[in-house]
Amino acid sequence: MATTLKVKNEEEWEMLVEQKDIRISKALIDTVIKNINGKKRYYHALSIVYLDEDRIFDLTIEKSNFLFTLKENLQIFEREEQYEECAKIKKAIQSFEK
Repeated sequence: MATTLKVKNEEEWEMLVEQKDIRISKALIDTVIKNINGKKRYYHALSIVYLDEDRIFDLTIEKSNFLFTLKENLQIFEREEQYEECAKIKKAIQSFEK
């Protein structure tokens, strides 16, 4: 099941993306790791609820982008010193590179 993130408006969402918020990365990484052996082309990772605008934006990850997603978000987990998660991400990266 995808993560839900509530934000006030699109500007707040853009700020979180720009700051590389760990909650976004966690949702992406959890989706990739959970579905690493899945057969679907797209996986729902995150629902962004815009409170001021009464709308929801769904973020999906294409299976072909799993490796890229892992590598890009590893840096964020390293920055946040989430070393157990870093180990999981590195293991997942290795599974793609074999």
